[in-house]
Amino acid sequence: MKRFLVFPTAGIFVITLLFAGTSLRGQNPWPDSWPAGMELRLTYGGGMRYYSSETVIRADSSYSLVNDGGREIRTALHFSQAQLDQLLSTLKDRGFYAMQSKPRPGIVYDMGTTSLRLSWNNKNWGVSIGASTELPDQYHAAYQAIRNHINELLARKK
Repeated sequence: MKRFLVFPTAGIFVITLLFAGTSLRGQNPWPDSWPAGMELRLTYGGGMRYYSSETVIRADSSYSLVNDGGREIRTALHFSQAQLDQLLSTLKDRGFYAMQSKPRPGIVYDMGTTSLRLSWNNKNWGVSIGASTELPDQYHAAYQAIRNHINELLARKK
């Protein structure tokens, strides 16, 4: 008789864990203010052109690095806490923490890859769009709003 009680109890425990785990997916895991140690990295590279770029945004030291045909240009960037908080707010409001890339079907012979990654507290969130990955349609508008915010922020630094 005791053997039969163990299986239902274990089954209920496993089901509880499954539901608890799925209820946490898609929830915003980030603070309201950009903390020390948080890093946003936007990179582009690949394709047939000898060009790559990397922009790293941190509270203490940010930079942009462009390699155009072997000529590297590194620019130091400085952002106020208010600018960083607004960027984080945009990432949160647009659901970046829930975005995921998917494999691109077919063969693409020449296409660069753009990656956007946020790292904080030993965790990473990000998407990649390129020859082997793409962004599902449901994320396009939100991703574009995030990229526009980043581009506007960088344009003010030039």
